[in-house]
Amino acid sequence: MKPLHLKGYMQLVLSGLIFGFNGVFQRWIDMPAPVLLAFRFLFGAFALYIYFLLTKEKISLSGFKDKNVLAVAIFNTLTAVLFFYALSMTTIANAEILLYTAPVFLVVLSPAIFHEKLEKMTIINLLIAFLGVILIFSNTKIALSNYTLKGIMLGLSAGFVFSLTFIFGKLARTEFSGMKLNFYQVLISALILLPTIFFVSYHMTVDKFVLLIIMGVIMTTISMSLFLGGLKSVKAQHAGIISYFEPLSAVIYAALLFGEIPTFSTLIGGALIIYAGYSVIKKEE
Repeated sequence: MKPLHLKGYMQLVLSGLIFGFNGVFQRWIDMPAPVLLAFRFLFGAFALYIYFLLTKEKISLSGFKDKNVLAVAIFNTLTAVLFFYALSMTTIANAEILLYTAPVFLVVLSPAIFHEKLEKMTIINLLIAFLGVILIFSNTKIALSNYTLKGIMLGLSAGFVFSLTFIFGKLARTEFSGMKLNFYQVLISALILLPTIFFVSYHMTVDKFVLLIIMGVIMTTISMSLFLGGLKSVKAQHAGIISYFEPLSAVIYAALLFGEIPTFSTLIGGALIIYAGYSVIKKEE
């Protein structure tokens, strides 16, 4: 495998492992999701701006006008909002599984958009990883009969929009570095959600404020930059499979920090995700 490709895969894996902390921070902060996301994006953008000041890198205003950058920002924000409302209408397990239909959409769309050959092993590994996600969340009640039509549509929409974030992120990486693309899209997302700070009811404390800053730096500045950086050298359909490391890591963190010990089916699901990710990376060697 070329060093550049290996670096891209490692960036995506590390990004997924960091993104898995999302649920941990949300539980600690306990704040309405739109407000939490607004602060997270805002602090993340500020941290990136400080980084560019220290490194003396110039930021062009043209980045905010780029159609692919705007698309990444809008779809990233929309994914978070749709997922939040899907959570309010169904179980966490149902919402997570619906969100991670994104790689399925990605495998369908990427050959046409990026002219990637749809690989047989990609489809097999995708099915293996998706089965792993289902097993991980199988301990939570999953009853399709309890879905409302609106909940189904919101969950599937979140998955579809999530796949578009991958696609336009990869397109935008041809023009911008991962760090700069992240800064542009995060600042736009922050501006989109900023009004919620003034119109949504929430309780702010010093502890929550500090956690929001940490979350903004870790989840937005570091993790998202790694994600966007890795997209440049990795096939879109492969990136979708690697993304399954996020729900896997979320289960591990819940066990370590909240004593939510995984069951046997969860362990099997995690093993399937790791196997699928390893198979994708191994194939490129």
